[in-house]
Amino acid sequence: MKRLRHISLLILLLAGIVAIFPALALAQGTVRWNGDTTAWETAGNWTVVSGSPSTPPGSGDTVQIGIVAYTNQPTINSTTTISSLTFGTATAVTLTVAGGATLNVGAMTQNNAAAASTSATITGVGSISASSLSVGNKTLPTTQNTTYTTTVTSSITSLTLSGNLTLNSNTGSNSSR
Repeated sequence: MKRLRHISLLILLLAGIVAIFPALALAQGTVRWNGDTTAWETAGNWTVVSGSPSTPPGSGDTVQIGIVAYTNQPTINSTTTISSLTFGTATAVTLTVAGGATLNVGAMTQNNAAAASTSATITGVGSISASSLSVGNKTLPTTQNTTYTTTVTSSITSLTLSGNLTLNSNTGSNSSR
């Protein structure tokens, strides 16, 4: 009887946690933009990388754009929330947020490449609200005496960062040269 009471209390506790924090109960994962069309909201524009994310991505999902080559640049036409956004180095990214739409995102990152310049452009008459933006990482150039740049250009109507803007710069030599 005592064991049954403990099990009942445990079930009630878990039900309470799920009720209070419903995002914990949702499947989360990573999706990658494949750009069959420009519409962010179209499920066919997304490839599942890991976990059980939503397509199109939802509030618990990590989003990758430009990690692999694609044809059509993404346009967000309705307000959406994602966990994080990484701009890759395979394709120069232009992310458009249409009027009346907002992208709510945790961390945004523009990675740098070891042997090429990389860029991302954020544009549109919508808005982005992010906890942070990081440009570049710790990847060292693989070619001596060559300058590569990593840029993020924004002409969006409203870009709000509630936390840090981090600009990483790397110089030095590659020991294998």
